Order: sequence, then structure tokens, then C-alpha cells
Amino acid sequence: MQPFQRSQSIEMKMNQTAKLDGKGIFRLFQHPLGTSVRLIEMLKGLFPQSKGRIFKDAADFWKSSRSLQSIRDHSHWLGEGGWANEKRWDEWGKWNYGIFKKLCSLSGNGRAIKSIAEWGPGGGANAVWFCREVSLYYGIDISEANLNECARQLKARGFEGFQSILIDIEQPEKCLSLIGPPVDFFFSTAVFQHFPNQEYGWLVTEIAHKMLASEGTALIQVRYDDGSKRFKPKHRDYAKNMSRFNSSKIHDFWVMAAEIGFTPLALILEPKTCYAYYYLQKIGQDLRQPFSSGGRGER
Repeated sequence: MQPFQRSQSIEMKMNQTAKLDGKGIFRLFQHPLGTSVRLIEMLKGLFPQSKGRIFKDAADFWKSSRSLQSIRDHSHWLGEGGWANEKRWDEWGKWNYGIFKKLCSLSGNGRAIKSIAEWGPGGGANAVWFCREVSLYYGIDISEANLNECARQLKARGFEGFQSILIDIEQPEKCLSLIGPPVDFFFSTAVFQHFPNQEYGWLVTEIAHKMLASEGTALIQVRYDDGSKRFKPKHRDYAKNMSRFNSSKIHDFWVMAAEIGFTPLALILEPKTCYAYYYLQKIGQDLRQPFSSGGRGER
């Protein structure tokens, strides 16, 4: 028997077995390259995508809040997805406000604040609580739709001191030129975990330090890397992995913040979500120098 005839005979036997053994095996036999395709997908996952590609995917994802309910859900919009219940939405902001008050108490630093900058305000769940402390509130985001929604929620509650700052994901430091006097308080929750890489988180922390007044404080929540595959930093497929795309070792972020110039005051860990809440203070002044491009995309 010739090789071609032998292969043909084997294929006929496989098809016959498929008919006898069921639909699942039939699919495997009908697609002899199926295993190879799965292997290629698995190997592809071992190689990171370019920074430029990840940055673009991240920007496209969050800007889609203007049209997609699923993204509005991720951005904490009242009435969307998991935030259809207003009480649950309100509890989210209340929780973060409570963390802030607890950190103030732990550190013994509860100085009054008059101005705030929030990085990634989303639909305003935090803002409706924190605005009670201040007269000026900056919202910094790559999504114009999110900024508009946050402004709408604050205006509905009678707060008129909100200022939107729309940024380019690849030039976040440009926000410094849009902020007037240095602010008293910077904070960001449920945002750093969505950043395209660790370096971007460090860059934003440096920006926070530069926009703060002397003695100003910052509350930054990051997802900490607990050593599991689930919370390990990701390097491709942003939309698929966005909720756990970025993380840092607990001590790494603490040391990085200190190297930037912050004095770490207190830390709260939430093991269920691997959330770490850092309370930091800026001591003294600094000059607003140009930034390095460590966290930006490469085209």
C-alpha cells in the first residue's frame, strides 16, 4: 500500500470512530490542526505585546464608556451594570472615603484639605463623598465620557467646583500644566490595577508628587502581587486582562514612592481583593522637571 493510500485509510477509520464515539471526538477529527492552533495560542501568550499596542488597546477600552454599558460598569457609572442599585454605588465611594479617614487616624495626619485631584474618577462614586471636604476638585481621566458623567453627578448634588482634565494616555504629565496652585490631596482607587505596566504607575505617582503642595498627602490604592498567577502583571490582551493587568509587590511600591520623594505614613491591606492602600505625604517643595519616557508606549 502506498503512503497516500495508508493515510487515506487511517482517516476513514478515524471518521468511523468519530461517528461511534460522539460529537466531541468528531470535532477533533474533523479539525486535525486543532491541537496545533491551541499550541500556537498558548505559545503566543508567552510573548508580550509592544507597549504601543497595549497603550492603544487600553485607551480604546476606556474611551468606549461613551457607548458601551460594560465599560460604564467597569467605570462605576450609577445605573449601569453592577451599579444599577444606587445604594451599592454609594457604598463604594463611602468605603473609600472611610479608608481615607482611617488612614488619617492611623498616621495622625488629618490636616484639612481644600483641593483634590482624583486620577480616574470614573462615574463619580468617590467624588460625591470626597467633594464634601473641598471647594476645588480636579478629575483626571483618559475618557471624556467618564469626566462628563462625574461632573453630572457632582452638579446634581450641588457641587460646582469640579474641573475636568482630559489627558492623552501617552502624555499623562501634561495634566500638570492644567492644574493651577498645587493641590492639598491626591488620590486614586481601583485605577492603578488597570494601568498598562508598572512603570506607568510609578510615573503617575511621580506626577502626583509634583502636583501636591508641600505637606500635601496622597491616597493611592494598587493591586498587590501575592505571588499567584491571577495577580501577576500581564503583558498582552488588555481587554481580556484589564481588571488584573497591573500589580506591584507591596514593598516595591512603598520603596518606589519613597524614592520619588514621598514619606509613607500608613498602609492598609485588603487580602480578599489584594488591594493595598498607601497613605503618603510630600515633605518640602520640588521643581517640575521633564519626565522620562519609562512608562510610555513605544511605536
